[in-house]
Amino acid sequence: MRRTDENCAPPLPLPSTRGQPPGLLAQRGDGEHGTVITLVGELDLDTTALFLGMVETCLDSGVRTIGVDLSGLAFCDVCGLNAFLVAAQASTAAGGHLRLEHPNLSVMRLVIVTGTGAVLLSPTGSAPAGPVPADPADDPWAATWSGPEPDAP
Repeated sequence: MRRTDENCAPPLPLPSTRGQPPGLLAQRGDGEHGTVITLVGELDLDTTALFLGMVETCLDSGVRTIGVDLSGLAFCDVCGLNAFLVAAQASTAAGGHLRLEHPNLSVMRLVIVTGTGAVLLSPTGSAPAGPVPADPADDPWAATWSGPEPDAP
């Protein structure tokens, strides 16, 4: 996979869960309809290489449908969000898609504020037909938004 941000995507992917960085447990489960990568702990600058390495291993082995179970993710910063976007882009380039599943409130806030929901939450990994809301107040996930009101344009 090609890195898009030198500060958020370390160059060396880690292909297995052994030797994981402290703070993140990542497990791969293959099923009939694709693969699920379950993340437990924290996804940040120190742990994105593990996640990206697992995605790369999946794509290299022919997996084209990847779900990322976030039900156990306690923390995700902008580097983690960048890793999700890099992984989604790599999946699309390989003819597949990646989707975030069970995001918690803090991940949903990141997705809403950055407008990346169409890419990361769509079942097909592509933007839905029609316009994408420009601000959180117009977003279908607005009920989960509890931050400050966006500035008027």
